[in-house]
Amino acid sequence: MAEQFVGKASEFKDGDRRIVFMKNTEVGVFKESGQYYAYSNYCVHQGGPACEGLTIHKVEEKILPDKTSRGLYFSDNELHFVCRGTATSTT
Repeated sequence: MAEQFVGKASEFKDGDRRIVFMKNTEVGVFKESGQYYAYSNYCVHQGGPACEGLTIHKVEEKILPDKTSRGLYFSDNELHFVCRGTATSTT
């Protein structure tokens, strides 16, 4: 993939994000825990901007050996982002 200037590393703090244009494609660039990530700003579910919504810890469910649920909890180390979507949905 081609390189694209997004900004100086000193301008990014953990938790920051920017949307940049690479030709005809929008890309969200994120910095988290000192690492940089890039993701297409197109939500395959609803067609809206994928990288402009909330950033939250991944929701996980603990399943016991007997297949019963111990409940839902937030991951300690994995983040996800929730797109804004184009429909009037709560997802």
